[in-house]
Amino acid sequence: MHLRLPSGPVRLRRLATVEPGVAYPVGMTPADAFKRLTESVNTFDADLGMTREELNDLGLRHWAQEGEDQGNPTGNHLWLFPSSFYAHIPAGFPIVTISFMREEFMPGQTDDDHRFGLLAYGVLGKVKE
Repeated sequence: MHLRLPSGPVRLRRLATVEPGVAYPVGMTPADAFKRLTESVNTFDADLGMTREELNDLGLRHWAQEGEDQGNPTGNHLWLFPSSFYAHIPAGFPIVTISFMREEFMPGQTDDDHRFGLLAYGVLGKVKE
């Protein structure tokens, strides 16, 4: 069995990985990624203004669609923050938990526990198609 290493842009992206499972575009830090996200998001249930691919490129990962488990999807999708965002989230920033509870982020009080490199909260909104 032979393993083939990726080449070109895919390889460069993997080389730019800041934490396991999250690859930022070359030259982008977690602070840059969070700033890019917050250019269009500053409220609950926002129009995220980005495609799924763009959100993935910033390190966010899709969790679920709000109301999907109750057969009443809203069209708003929850995107979890990578754990590297924790230090860059300002006090009072609107977050949504994996239970779809809306809260305001409080540094040092909001849980920083993470699984698979992701926090248990993020942003909720519609993505561009």
